[in-house]
Amino acid sequence: MMRIHKYDERYNIIKPILDKKLEIMKSMSISQVDTSFYFEFTFDNQPMLVLCYDYNWSYDNTYEICYTDMKDSKHVLDSDQIRTIYN
Repeated sequence: MMRIHKYDERYNIIKPILDKKLEIMKSMSISQVDTSFYFEFTFDNQPMLVLCYDYNWSYDNTYEICYTDMKDSKHVLDSDQIRTIYN
């Protein structure tokens, strides 16, 4: 396994990616009794766009990916959503 020290110049290249990954992991909800999970995140340069992943969280035996565009509505209600559901 290769490690990059925080004073290595390459560290600054990957730091934004690592920070985003930590942000996503902190917002993640994982069930303690089964394999369900839910997480969502916004895009740094487009904060009114949200991407979420839901596995068995809202519905049993379902995996959902949801893209929400709130640029026009400024909130979830009346926003544009694209949902992909796998059963």
